[in-house]
Amino acid sequence: MIRILTGHGPLLGRLRQVLVIDRTNLVRVYRTCALVLIAIAYLARFPVEPLAYKMAVVICLALAVLLLQKLFDLSNQKPRTLRFLVLVEIIGIDLILLSTGGLTSPFIWYATCPALIASAYLSPGFAWLALTFFLGTGVGINYFLFNPSQITLGDLILRNAQLILVFILINLMVVLLSGLLRKLQTLEKYQEEAMDTVLSLYQFMEALNAHSTREELFSVLPAYTVRLTHCEPCIFWIRDKGQVYASKQLSKQERSDFKSIFRQPLPENKMELALVNVNGQLYWQVPIQSHAEYFGRILACPWGVSSIEKEQAQKLIHFIADLCAVTLERFNLEAVADTLLVLDEQNRIAGEIHDSVAQRLFCISYGLHGLLGKKEDLNNPESLACLSELRDTAQAAMRELRQSIYRWSTAKNGQDYFRTAIEQFLGGLHRLHGVQTKLNISNDCLEIPARYENGFIRLIREACSNAIRHGQCQNIRIELWNELGWIHLAITDDGSGFEAGTFAASRGLGLANMKNLAHAFRGTISITSAIGSGTVIDVVVPLVDQKGGVPC
Repeated sequence: MIRILTGHGPLLGRLRQVLVIDRTNLVRVYRTCALVLIAIAYLARFPVEPLAYKMAVVICLALAVLLLQKLFDLSNQKPRTLRFLVLVEIIGIDLILLSTGGLTSPFIWYATCPALIASAYLSPGFAWLALTFFLGTGVGINYFLFNPSQITLGDLILRNAQLILVFILINLMVVLLSGLLRKLQTLEKYQEEAMDTVLSLYQFMEALNAHSTREELFSVLPAYTVRLTHCEPCIFWIRDKGQVYASKQLSKQERSDFKSIFRQPLPENKMELALVNVNGQLYWQVPIQSHAEYFGRILACPWGVSSIEKEQAQKLIHFIADLCAVTLERFNLEAVADTLLVLDEQNRIAGEIHDSVAQRLFCISYGLHGLLGKKEDLNNPESLACLSELRDTAQAAMRELRQSIYRWSTAKNGQDYFRTAIEQFLGGLHRLHGVQTKLNISNDCLEIPARYENGFIRLIREACSNAIRHGQCQNIRIELWNELGWIHLAITDDGSGFEAGTFAASRGLGLANMKNLAHAFRGTISITSAIGSGTVIDVVVPLVDQKGGVPC
C-alpha cells in the first residue's frame, strides 16, 4: 500500500515528505482481489462444469494462494527463493488451466500475480523469461488438450494474439514501473544520505562554535569526521604541541607510528590530498593550514568507502581541514584579543585608581607628614581641623574604592549574567516553539568560574535543543545547585523519550557532545529515559579537583 510519512528534520523541523511504497502489502492486496474477482467470474460463467466442481477448484486455489503468500512472507525477499516460488505458482496456474479450459479459463488472468512479483522483486530478464514460460505452457496445453478442430499451432497463436499481447503489455508496464520504483528508492537513499550529511555538517559547525578550547574541540572532531566521510579511523595531529586525536582508541605502538608519519615532511604541493601507508593500511593525508600558518594534518582511512562516495569524501576532508584551520586561527586571535582586553582593563582600572583613590591617599600621607612635625602640639584647633580633614579624605577614598569594587564586580552589584543568558535562551525557545520552561538556580551557583558558566550554558542549549527537536516536548525544567563542592545540573523534559540503552549506539552526536563536555570538566553525565516517559539528564561536576584547584 502507499502511505505518506512525514519526517521531522533536526534542522528546521518538518523538512520533507517521503513516499514509501510497501510492496509486500501491495502484492497481498492484489493477489486477494485478483482471486476474488476471477473466482466470481468463474462461478458466474454459463454452466459447463457442475457447481460443486467449480467450488472445489476455487477452494483449492484459495488454499494454494494462502500457502504461497505465507511462503512469500517468509522468504524475506531472497531472490533465489522468490524465483522458485514464481515458477511454482506458474506451474500451479498451468494445472488449473488443465482442469478449467486452457486459454479460455478465467484463471489465466491470475498469472498476472507471479508476473507482478517477478517484475517488482526480480530482474527484468527473469520477468520476461517467466512470462515466456507461462505463455508457452499455456499455448501448449490448449494445443494438445483443448484443440478439437486440430488447428495448427500458428493459427492457435493468431487466434489468441490479443490475449498474448495483453500479457506482454501488462508485463512491460509492470517492468517499467518497477524500474521507476527502484530509481525512486535510490533517490530516497541519496536524499537520506544528503540529509544525514547536512545534519552532520550542522553539528560540526556547532562543535566549532561551541567549544572554547582546542582540547575540547579536537576530542570530538574525529567522530564528526567519521560520520561525514565514512572514513574510519580518522586521526588529527596538531603540530605545536604534537597532540594526536583519534576516532578510536589507539595503542602506544599505533600512536608512535602515526607520530612518525607526522614528523615526515609534507609533499611539495601541500594542498593536495596525498596517500600515506601506515602499517600496510592506506590513509588520505590532508594538511590543516591557512594562508599564514601550518597547524597540523588529518589522516583518514578510506577503507570501506565506495568509489562513488570517495570523491565526495575527499571534498569533505578538504572542507574539514579548512574549517579546522579557520577555527585554530580564531583560537589564536581570541587569545590575543583576550590578552589585549585584560591589559586594557588593567590600564583602565589603574588609571581610575590613580585619579581618585591614589590622589586622596597621597593627600592623607602628606597631611600626616605635616602633623608629625607638630606632634608636640596636636590639641590646638589647627591640628584638630587637619585631623578632621584627613578623616574625611580617608572616608572619601574608602567610599570611592567601594564604589569601584561594586561597579567592577557583577556579584557585588547584583547583576547575574549567567542567569540572564540562560533566561534569554529559554525565552527564545518559548517564543519559537511554545515550550514552557522553568529555571531554578541556587544562590551558591551564582559565583562559579566563567568557564563553568560557559560549559553549563552549552549543556543546557544542547539538551533543550534535543528535547524539542527529537522529543517534541512541551515542558522543560532546569535545576542547578551546589552540594558539598559539586555542581549538579538536572534537565527534565516531557518529550517522547527514547531507549536509554541505545545511547552508546546513537547515530546522533548531540548526546555524545554533551558527554564529552561533562568529561572535560572531570564530571559525569547520566541519562534516564524511556519511550513515552520523557528524559532526565543529570550532570555532576566538581567545583575543584582532588588537588584543590579548579579543573581545566
